[in-house]
Amino acid sequence: MAKKTTTEALTELLDREALRELPARYCDCVWRGDLDGLVELFTAEGAFVIKGQDGETRVEGRAALKEFYRVGLRHQQRPLIHNVVVELHDAAHASGRCCLDMRSAKHNYELMGIGHYADEYRKLDGQWYFEARVFTVLRLDDGPGSVKSRSAAASAARRTRSEFRPKGSGACCSTRSSSCGGSHARSTTSPPSCAT
Repeated sequence: MAKKTTTEALTELLDREALRELPARYCDCVWRGDLDGLVELFTAEGAFVIKGQDGETRVEGRAALKEFYRVGLRHQQRPLIHNVVVELHDAAHASGRCCLDMRSAKHNYELMGIGHYADEYRKLDGQWYFEARVFTVLRLDDGPGSVKSRSAAASAARRTRSEFRPKGSGACCSTRSSSCGGSHARSTTSPPSCAT
């Protein structure tokens, strides 16, 4: 393996630092309810995916992402990430993963969910963005101390689906079922509490 030049080593360090900061900035935007800042962390065609026990939901594009988070963040979830790992593939592509503990601002910051992210990053004009962010749900509570049954989760997802319709969208829902709901670029649903 060829030895890296000082410039190459410095560039890699700066890239790694920027990539570690990206998930932290994401959580900071969620905490502050900064929808514009949140969607600007994604590429223009960026995607957010939720994987749960009952299926997968996908949201694509900044306009759809903004509507998705606008509805989803009503639950006042407060994400805390840790165990961040970054892998550089080339000068413009990288991937990463991290773990998530989700707390409820509505219920004295008690634990409301656990999961992990798998991210794909892209560097455009010298800045790193999420190209895809996949959230795998391991636990999602209805409220403090109670884990929803699958049927209760499905009912909550159905209720949320009926209230979420992105503006200007006439398409019907095309997502597969998910225990935590979800959204799709063209029109679908918002997760009851896992829009992080």
